[in-house]
This record gives sequence, C-alpha cells and structure tokens, in this order.
Amino acid sequence: MHLRQVISQNRSSLNINLATQEMSDFVTSKIKPHHKHVLFECTNLPPYKHAIAARTDLPISDILSCIEAVRPGTVRLEFLNTERKTMGTVRQNELETGRVVS
Repeated sequence: MHLRQVISQNRSSLNINLATQEMSDFVTSKIKPHHKHVLFECTNLPPYKHAIAARTDLPISDILSCIEAVRPGTVRLEFLNTERKTMGTVRQNELETGRVVS
C-alpha cells in the first residue's frame, strides 16, 4: 500500500488520491454485516475518514477527535477537518512554508 510505503520508507511525498483509494478499498473489504462503527487509532488515518465513511455508511471515530473532545484546542483544526479540500490546503501550506506537517 502506498501510505504504508510512504511512512515506512520516510518518503517526502504522498499521492493523496492513491492513498485514499487504497485505504477506502482496504477498510471496506474488512467490513462485515455485524460491524456498527469504525475506530481509527492511528494518527495517519483521519485524513481518509470522510472517504471511508462515504463508502461504509458507518460512523467513524479517530484518536485525534477523541483527544480534542477531552482537551479542546490540543489538535490543530486542519487535522480534525477531514474534508479532502482541507488536506489540499495543508499540502499547499507545506509547499509555501517548506514545513511538512506531521
């Protein structure tokens, strides 16, 4: 999977479309009729929450939203808003500032 390769090989670029497709395909392939909820424990997964929720029609919780619920203001807003346009904004900010957000 592309996302795994980017993380494990510490690559400097990520194809968001490919990662979104692969993550959506992977998660939906694991969903069974008895599943009622999806929990993302890894902080690398919330950007794909919107796409996966659209395909699974299940509620999705993620660790960043859980942290923010307990300690408001802890997590940067762009990491909580998982709309794809926001991820593009994050990437654009990285390009403009030269700072990679992790």
